[in-house]
Amino acid sequence: MYPLFLKLEDVKCLVIGGGVIAERKTLSLIESGAEVTLISPDITNKLDELIKKNIVKYCNRLFRAGDTHGFFLVIAATNLIEVNKLIYEESITTNTLINCVDEPEHCNFYVPAQIKRGDLQIAISTSGKLPMLAGRFRKLFETILPKSIGKEIERLHQIRTRIITESKDDPGLKKKKFETELEPEIEIIINNIGIK
Repeated sequence: MYPLFLKLEDVKCLVIGGGVIAERKTLSLIESGAEVTLISPDITNKLDELIKKNIVKYCNRLFRAGDTHGFFLVIAATNLIEVNKLIYEESITTNTLINCVDEPEHCNFYVPAQIKRGDLQIAISTSGKLPMLAGRFRKLFETILPKSIGKEIERLHQIRTRIITESKDDPGLKKKKFETELEPEIEIIINNIGIK
């Protein structure tokens, strides 16, 4: 597996299915800034709200051949293995990223369990083998990481930016300033969390 974080702002993504899992996946894609289209004859109340607010484009019908064309990323959450398999097969012919929920054999990517604190994002995966374990690790890290760490990252980012500006084209000066000004601040954060 090759772990990465995708920039999905204004990227066309498709969710097929309208239940609670499809809702969760849709909300996650929206949070990432994706342009989401939803295909399903039945949808949750929350998905209905998103559609009414024009946050999600909606096709009130079952999946049809050709539906995945033109999308960068597709999530199949239909509860119908045969339909998910058709979605997978169509997606891989066009090199589209495809995730069939709870069917690792019909995925070319997995959605990890995630912890987000501002710009700090931690992703945990078992390569689709045991999502429940990844979820348990997520809960563990949520108890360890303080909610304020996002603000700390922003503060340290400003220090880093200042150091880069002050150092101009002198890599030695930049390295020295990182070691004397930035690294001690990072150590304080790590020590406060209790990570050794």
